[in-house]
Amino acid sequence: MDPTVEVRILAPQLINMMEKKILLIDDSEEIHESIGNFLEEKGYRVYHSFDGEEGIENIFKIIPDCVILEILLPKKLGVEILRECKINPKTEKIPFIFHTILYFKEDEIKKGIILRGRFYPVKIDAYFQKGTNPEIILRKIKELTGEIKEKREKKGKILLIEDDIETASILKRIFEENNYILEHITTGKEGIEKIREFKPDLILLDYILPDTDGIEMLRRIKEKYEEMPVIMMTAYGSQDLAVHLLKKGADDYISKPVASMREILLKVEENIKKAKESKKFLMTSVKEMNEYIIDIYFKKEEIEKKLAFFEKEFEKICDKKVEEFKEKCSKMRENIMLIKNDMDLLIEKFGKALSDIKEKFANLKPGEEDFPEKVKEDLQCIEVLIYKIKDKISKL
Repeated sequence: MDPTVEVRILAPQLINMMEKKILLIDDSEEIHESIGNFLEEKGYRVYHSFDGEEGIENIFKIIPDCVILEILLPKKLGVEILRECKINPKTEKIPFIFHTILYFKEDEIKKGIILRGRFYPVKIDAYFQKGTNPEIILRKIKELTGEIKEKREKKGKILLIEDDIETASILKRIFEENNYILEHITTGKEGIEKIREFKPDLILLDYILPDTDGIEMLRRIKEKYEEMPVIMMTAYGSQDLAVHLLKKGADDYISKPVASMREILLKVEENIKKAKESKKFLMTSVKEMNEYIIDIYFKKEEIEKKLAFFEKEFEKICDKKVEEFKEKCSKMRENIMLIKNDMDLLIEKFGKALSDIKEKFANLKPGEEDFPEKVKEDLQCIEVLIYKIKDKISKL
């Protein structure tokens, strides 16, 4: 194929994707870097906001094709942004995706969100907890922006790890006919990465694989995804092996060749149902954790406000004390200068008086010097004292 022809075919699709604007609202720079860079690499134009007030301002300024936002945002909560946008004709049709540290059940979050006892009856278009594979978020963005059509809801997703193509083909056809999504891989090497990407509700695992044995693969799965139901499939249908597999962590087992497809469908349905019920027991703890995180978040905001208030008050007190100290220093300096001036005047007068007395003593007649001897000593003491005072004043 002529490369210029290929460019002409692809160009309209690329131009259309480049027109898609995504606004990412989160106070985490790490999220902006990871999710933002990922979406930009996929051809989207990504805008960034780091708090709720900046976020809603950019929504009305940019009118993005999709908004991805945290619920717990500084200055304005994500639920408040959503509520304001959904009642405004200009922004009501923009799809919103919550990408948050909080955990909610999919059906619950569609009804609304409770934060610290307050109910926000907001309608969210999609919800993902932080840590979700960006590829899954990307798929939802494409659905919400009309790039792909959303598939109808299925009973569940099954990952089949089986090297026998014929068996895999039969199982895939049966499960898809019964409204399941089934992904098939042939080696254990692909397994963990595929589980992370596909997020199955259940795994059908062959006991013998070309690159590893089923027991080792089972251990690796349970080590990373403890709650994931795994049904082992084996051609060795002995009771001892079945017990061994269950002890190693398998949730159930099926003997091959499969005699009854109804049996395997029932086992899959039962184990998916059991896993979902097990998740329900975790919901109470998760809800409590949500409440704890929310409470900590709001307490953090309150503490930050109080610290800011105390900081301003402390600054005011310090400024006031500094001014008072400066004023006292100024007055003290004035007083010292007054004292210095007075002392200068006093010294001047004493000096003059001392000179006069010395002159008079110098003019005394012979025979009169004996009488003022004590006075002479006192005058000498005064002279020394005046010298010392002068020295101290010069150092002020």
